[in-house]
Amino acid sequence: MPEQEIIPRSELEDADWLAKRRTGVGGSQIAAILGLVPGEFDVFASIVHGVQMKDNAALRRGRFLEAGITRWYAEVYDRHVLPSVWARHASAPHVCATPDGLLSEVPDGPPVAGLEVKDVGPHARHAWGTPGEENAVPARVVVQCWQGMAVMNLPVWHVAVFFEGEGDDPVEYIVPREPEFEARMIEKEEAWWTHHIIMGVEPDRSTARHMDEYIAARFPRETEPLREATEAEIPLLEELRYGTRVKKAVKDRVKALRSALKLSIGNAEGIEWDGQRITCRTVGEAEIAYTRKAGRQLRVPQKWSKALPVPGRKELE
Repeated sequence: MPEQEIIPRSELEDADWLAKRRTGVGGSQIAAILGLVPGEFDVFASIVHGVQMKDNAALRRGRFLEAGITRWYAEVYDRHVLPSVWARHASAPHVCATPDGLLSEVPDGPPVAGLEVKDVGPHARHAWGTPGEENAVPARVVVQCWQGMAVMNLPVWHVAVFFEGEGDDPVEYIVPREPEFEARMIEKEEAWWTHHIIMGVEPDRSTARHMDEYIAARFPRETEPLREATEAEIPLLEELRYGTRVKKAVKDRVKALRSALKLSIGNAEGIEWDGQRITCRTVGEAEIAYTRKAGRQLRVPQKWSKALPVPGRKELE
């Protein structure tokens, strides 16, 4: 029977950290394995081919904010936070976890709970409820917590969430351990590892969210000269050309429809149709989006593509 491994993040260089993560399914990957979110192929590509997401401003922002939110949360809730670790399950060798932190009752004491830290923007606020309510934590985060509890053998997991734009302290959610679901989840992970990693069966590529990174990792440079398109490639090229033309036509038509509706709505607050409220109102440089649930007004950038998604209400872009 394999032994549990727990290695502090500070003891691993970045390359070693990434190498460890390729030896099993991590907590941030389990939701894709279970089909709760897209990206199953991305998990496969990261493990087999070492494909990593390109570093960008959003990822860097998340890394920097995580440290600040953790300290903020610890002060507000009087928590003793231990540093992040990489860990492997004691009896399921391909089930791993890299919690954002661990909680102890005293400084530098033994862990009694795990910690995940989340920075949530207005576009994702609707997925989170009030602490203590049923289904208050999104399923993808719940299974991440279950994975951490299984690997670390801890009874509970805390989630510290900073909701952008609300002007409040981080909110604490608590996820309890669920042994029955945990056992089924681990069984699914081990079966997935055997089928896709050991036997080499690729998951459906349509689930990929980072196919460009996968292609770049597989074929980093040209090694063959220009050639004629194959018989298999020709129908793909023809369909792509047709799809590109249709996409442009649809985009132009949608733009025209939006403009027509905005002109028709005029100076009204909005219109109601098919059980939805539709608006295009702007105030100065900000758009007002009214939340039916709380009756609050949230200011978001005027650019329509950044409008806040409100249940039951659509904003014309």
